Amino acid sequence: MAVTEHIKFFDNQYITASNSTVSSAHSSYPFANAIDTIRSRLYQPNGTNVWSIEWDLGTSSPISFFGAVGKIQNAFTVSSVATVTLKANSIPSSWTSPPFEETITPSQFGMFLNIDNSGGGYRYWRLDVDDSSNSTQNEIGYMYLGDHVDVSRTINRGFGKSYVDNTKVLSSVDGTKYFDETQKYMAFSGLNLGYLSNADRVRLEAFTYDFGIHKPFFVCLDPTLKFSTYDYEYTKLCHFPRIPNFSNAFNDTFNMSFDLQEVI
Repeated sequence: MAVTEHIKFFDNQYITASNSTVSSAHSSYPFANAIDTIRSRLYQPNGTNVWSIEWDLGTSSPISFFGAVGKIQNAFTVSSVATVTLKANSIPSSWTSPPFEETITPSQFGMFLNIDNSGGGYRYWRLDVDDSSNSTQNEIGYMYLGDHVDVSRTINRGFGKSYVDNTKVLSSVDGTKYFDETQKYMAFSGLNLGYLSNADRVRLEAFTYDFGIHKPFFVCLDPTLKFSTYDYEYTKLCHFPRIPNFSNAFNDTFNMSFDLQEVI
């Protein structure tokens, strides 16, 4: 089954510090930093850009997405020429020819992989990174391996997309401009999911209740690149700046309107 084109809210993180085995970690930048959603707290391999992570999820799990980002103010430190593979198996420590293996191409914004339904049902997972030609130390601000809220609708046309720049601009008495630069971030406005089934509405209401405006999550607005060129354009670590609104269209059919802001 191909990857669905419907919007994906990634709500179920399977990675924990206890089920992760890393090949290398700097003592000041442990892997636990990569799963707390605060992007400025970093995981860093210890003096190497050749590293791996293995996960034992405890049971076969419906994985549908892998994502990793760095600090928002910097380009992602795993280079675009790195060899990155995600593997999965039902047998522990068997990685020579696993039944699931996909290559991931990093970008300046992160590395992402949407996984179809046939590839996600394994207990053991492994990420291999060989970025040995890169002189910049690899760093991870947040990493996710998990599944998503199942929604049978796509985003309606007409939404807004812009960078937010809260830089303070001051002027002296002679008109000289001074700038106190702040970090830019992406914001999406006027997003709408129209004619949701009642089942979709129930799932999304539960998701918005659980995450509120305080809990970040990965979202992919365009999993199959219907209106974008690259996966990183509409795959972001976000939060709701305000609680989404559900309105009744007719009978048991609903619309959901919401905005998103990228997490710094």
